[in-house]
Amino acid sequence: LSFSNIIDYYCYNCSFKKNNSNGEGGVIFNKSGNLTLDKCKFTQNSSKENGGGIFNSESYLYLVDCNFTGNSAIHRGGAIENNFKSEVYLRDCMFSKNSAEDGETISNMKKCKLSLKNSTFENNNANDNGGAVYNFFGFVSVEGCNFSTNESKYAGAFDNYLGFVVIKKTNFRENNAKESGGAIFNGGMMESLEDCLFKNNASLLKGGAIYQTKSSSAII
Repeated sequence: LSFSNIIDYYCYNCSFKKNNSNGEGGVIFNKSGNLTLDKCKFTQNSSKENGGGIFNSESYLYLVDCNFTGNSAIHRGGAIENNFKSEVYLRDCMFSKNSAEDGETISNMKKCKLSLKNSTFENNNANDNGGAVYNFFGFVSVEGCNFSTNESKYAGAFDNYLGFVVIKKTNFRENNAKESGGAIFNGGMMESLEDCLFKNNASLLKGGAIYQTKSSSAII
């Protein structure tokens, strides 16, 4: 599905299974529009580029009570890639067993905004950066979420590189990094890490729970 220059589009209780794309967006390529997905399921979809489920470009994407399971991408965003000054707002969503070769279940790229509320990320995997979320030069807020049993080389759950992050009332359990940052790898600005739980996270080298680079900053 390709949505381009559509002002508003609403999708309710839809299921997308085993779709694939040679380019971005295994199921949906959303460009220059407003897309709302409510109670939708994305299962075993794939992209040979970025965004195994959804690629969001110059657009607003709203997700409520959606489920992403077993989606994959060759590069970034096994479930969702947010790119080109776009914004994604999601709440009450579930992300499980999604994967990407280069990194992350959700990728939030340069100058993009990502808001995660009351959502669960479990058993997601990336070969490189951020098993669940990778933020590159973007803005991310996380509140009331659960990250568990996610895995990556760097940042088992959440990788922040040159970005701006606020995390509140969120649990990180049993996430694993093959090198550094069992739960979080912070190479940017973490303005707030408040009322969070870190339990049984692990890394083989540095920072079983959190790895903080020299050039980064955090307020805990």
